Amino acid sequence: MTTLFEPLTKPTAAQLNSLSDAIETLEAAYSDAGRQFMAAEWGGSGSRWIFRHCFRWLLYDSSGQLEDLSGANDPVPLPDGEVPGAVVKDLSTIGWLSPEMLYRVTGCAWAMEQETI
Repeated sequence: MTTLFEPLTKPTAAQLNSLSDAIETLEAAYSDAGRQFMAAEWGGSGSRWIFRHCFRWLLYDSSGQLEDLSGANDPVPLPDGEVPGAVVKDLSTIGWLSPEMLYRVTGCAWAMEQETI
């Protein structure tokens, strides 16, 4: 049987604090905007985030890739941006990504969909 998630590993206090700090930073910057946090392993390098596509914009922190969970479509690279730690990807530019579709973001310490930027 194939699963979407690998067994979770117990995060360290430092990893949890890092994730908490990142969430607080995002909350302060985007407190009035629509967003959707989704299931993930602990936040940190190499995390795997699973989303249900709802909003136009994907915000993430560093290079990674966006993957179709079915494997039917090629992964989309998520490059580093000009501003470290705050990169924006317009999801409407990905032809195979349709509303309500599940997809995975890998390699980013944090990621979130957002309605507006």
